[in-house]
Amino acid sequence: MSSRRLVDLASDFNRDATAPAVRKLIISCKYVFPTWGPILLEEKDCVTIGDVFHAIYDYFRIPLTAQEVLSLSHRCQGERHRILQAYFRRCAKAPGDLPYSLRQGLTRGDVLACATRYGDLTVLQEESYGWQLRLDLFSTAT
Repeated sequence: MSSRRLVDLASDFNRDATAPAVRKLIISCKYVFPTWGPILLEEKDCVTIGDVFHAIYDYFRIPLTAQEVLSLSHRCQGERHRILQAYFRRCAKAPGDLPYSLRQGLTRGDVLACATRYGDLTVLQEESYGWQLRLDLFSTAT
């Protein structure tokens, strides 16, 4: 798959995410607040490719806490501006009522600003009980 064209992965979503299959995955990402912690996956049987994509999506859809929003005021003005631009862009693209979307507030995904293009999952540690991975994202800004 190249960054220039999309590939339909729906048929692969039920495949094991790792070889050998594991029941537990820990995914870290450098773009997060330290208090968020890693993305944790633990399944009854084995972690699938679909489980990984859904867990990453759900993780970045979580609303920011009041404390996290307050901490944004300590960031540089340019960074705050990029985060707010991402928030307004997300709300404008959301189906339905714009005022409703705006009232939902900032999410973890908004903190990514433009770094929303999937880059890579790199194995940091492989254990018998599960793997630890690092999620890399790239900027979508041109």
